[in-house]
Amino acid sequence: MFLTQKTYPLILTIVAGIIGVYFWHFQAIAESDWTYIEHQMPMFERLFLAPVSSLPKPDISQTVKVLVTAYSSTPEETDDTPFVTASNSIVRSGIIANNALPFGTRVRLPEIFGDKIFEVEDRMHSRKSDSQVDVWFPSKEEALHFGIKTTVMEIIN
Repeated sequence: MFLTQKTYPLILTIVAGIIGVYFWHFQAIAESDWTYIEHQMPMFERLFLAPVSSLPKPDISQTVKVLVTAYSSTPEETDDTPFVTASNSIVRSGIIANNALPFGTRVRLPEIFGDKIFEVEDRMHSRKSDSQVDVWFPSKEEALHFGIKTTVMEIIN
C-alpha cells in the first residue's frame, strides 16, 4: 500500500512545502500591492483630497484656557456603560467630556491636536471644574501617556 508509516513524513513535508509556497506567493503579492499603493498615494491625494490651505477656517466664537485630561472606556473611569457617552452615542475618536458646554458643541485644542475638531458628547464627574475637558482615547495606556496639559480651547460656532 502507498500510505505506510514510512511515507507519512514525506507526504507531510510535501504538503507543508505546498502550503508554504502558497502563503509566500500571496504575501509577495500583498507586499507588491502595498508598494504600488504607496507610490500612487501622492497622485491619489492630488486627485481626491482638497489641499489643507483651501479648507475654510472654522468660525471661533470664544477661546477659553482649560485643563485637558484623558480617559478611556474602562469601568474604573466610567459608569456601568463604559462605551456609551452621556449623550447616548458610542465612544470614538474626537469625543470630549465637559460639564459646562452643551452636547454637540464643537471645539479645537490647536496647541495639542492642531486642526482636529472635537465634539462634546460626554460629561465628567460633578467634582470636576467647568474649565476642564476630558479627551477620549481608545486605551487606558494612551490616556495615561497623554497625561494632563493646560491649553487654550477654541469654541466653534
